[in-house]
Amino acid sequence: PIFYDNKANLNVSSGNIDAKRTEVKNLVDNNFNQSPLVNAGLEVKDNGVDLDIKVKTEFFESTTGDYRVAVWVLENNVENAQSGQSGNPQHPFVLRTTANGVTGDLFATGAITAGETSEMSFSVDVNPSWDMDNLSFAAVIWKDNGGSYVFENVYSVDEIQLSTSTDDLSDDLEF
Repeated sequence: PIFYDNKANLNVSSGNIDAKRTEVKNLVDNNFNQSPLVNAGLEVKDNGVDLDIKVKTEFFESTTGDYRVAVWVLENNVENAQSGQSGNPQHPFVLRTTANGVTGDLFATGAITAGETSEMSFSVDVNPSWDMDNLSFAAVIWKDNGGSYVFENVYSVDEIQLSTSTDDLSDDLEF
């Protein structure tokens, strides 16, 4: 495999795996310690026919640019064939579908002020082959640099609520 930090190939090989392991750990720790520019909240409800997904985003700092959010549906522990493996090994967090494409929809553009929020709603059809107990949902935020996308942040949940009312729940999506 080839390992990247954003678009930079980390040039990992069998001869430098220990040094690269430390390098990657330091990159992850550095990214973890940075304050987020923007984040999202998710709410997923099963209405008996499909899944209703609400996303609320909020910027924590002023910035400029074009920002997109994508909603991904993932399933953990999927048993399926794999080249070079016998039987059907388990695969962690398989991307089953997206609510609005891999890079999602534009939700903020131009000059953006700290505290600016947006809300979006989606509906996803449930595939009967999915194990509903193993589903999780991710709101992936990208900065769009003219068709080249830079990862900004992700928020995920693994809880599906049952729809019991038609109340407006946008105020419940807190950060």
